[in-house]
Amino acid sequence: MRLRSNYSVPTLEDQILVDATEAVQGINQLKTGIASLKAQLDSFSKNNGLSNFSKQTSGIGDTIKKTINFSAVYIGAKQVLGILKDMTNESVNYAETVNLFNVSMGKGLEDLNQYYEEGIAFQEKLEEKLGVNIEESMRYQALFNSMTKS
Repeated sequence: MRLRSNYSVPTLEDQILVDATEAVQGINQLKTGIASLKAQLDSFSKNNGLSNFSKQTSGIGDTIKKTINFSAVYIGAKQVLGILKDMTNESVNYAETVNLFNVSMGKGLEDLNQYYEEGIAFQEKLEEKLGVNIEESMRYQALFNSMTKS
């Protein structure tokens, strides 16, 4: 087996460099194409009696920019509202789980309050030792406790 000392494996950085170089070349080709299109449009406007075609169409670019900006704001606001909705739903779910846990374990009831305190201590130990999701484990413990009572 022959070893090749000059063999190199392309890395991610090499691939990114190649892709970036190709992208720059593509952008330069696009710029040249747009410049030639503008020149052709200007010559077309001079031949057909339209003067300053680019000045007459400059308002379209501003309108497109405003539309894109509005769209970006709309999409951003929609994402923020979606995140707030998800946060609110999770908060409500947690409150419902705590309520289920409290009722199931008998919080506030004279004879059953000890079960609630033991249940909370157990949840704190689970979270501390195993790092489990306290909301899920509270729900499972409350459901199990409710099933054992019925």
